[in-house]
Amino acid sequence: MALPDIFLSDLLRLPLKWTTRPESPTTPADITQKGRRRHEVTLAGFIFLGITLFVMIAAINSQTNTLFMAFGLMLGGLIVSGFLSWISLRKVDIKRRLADHVVAGEPAEIQYFLSNRKRRWLCFAIRITEVKASSALAEAPDGYCLHIPAGKSAVVTTRLLAARRGAIALSDVRVSC
Repeated sequence: MALPDIFLSDLLRLPLKWTTRPESPTTPADITQKGRRRHEVTLAGFIFLGITLFVMIAAINSQTNTLFMAFGLMLGGLIVSGFLSWISLRKVDIKRRLADHVVAGEPAEIQYFLSNRKRRWLCFAIRITEVKASSALAEAPDGYCLHIPAGKSAVVTTRLLAARRGAIALSDVRVSC
């Protein structure tokens, strides 16, 4: 079963209706919701943050200029990394396309259409993974896009491997850089 082609920008244009009962049967476009933006710190990020705090404490205790400089460089790198990833992932629309049917045990193609709606800033090093992929998958899709120029689109093709027969529920997509 193919998932509907939906852009996040289309969801933002949906009119709000304050009714208690649906007027017509529910379609997949009615069920979709605006994607949440959530920031997660990896284990490597926590280790880097711990080392940065250690250098800060050492710099304050010893009053050594070299340690203050090292702390400033580490903190600056952390801030620049967060800012660049935030800028890179802003205004990116994602559309998923899956084949109509998938055979259990055989790889199937899944395509992600990425659109960069920014006028001046490119997107770079974007990784796409399925979140909460059902247990029906033997191998979850995982794709990578090196760069999308401003105002352009790119297609990321990856493979999906179903472990068993039946419906496969793909709900959320994690986009990181």
